[in-house]
Amino acid sequence: MAKNIEQQTSAEVAIAVASDFKGEDDFEFALELFNTWGLGKKTNDNGLLLFVAKDRRAYQRE
Repeated sequence: MAKNIEQQTSAEVAIAVASDFKGEDDFEFALELFNTWGLGKKTNDNGLLLFVAKDRRAYQRE
């Protein structure tokens, strides 16, 4: 599915699933992961990361 999205729109999509992670801030962890993986094209700023921490039991949308 991610490959089809990239082929049709040039957007880079990744999904990361973890039981838990070290740290308190879900957003900061996901942002660091997003930047480390280098998602999105620099010229288009079109990356998307869906990060799921199963044991956190919280929802956040940015």
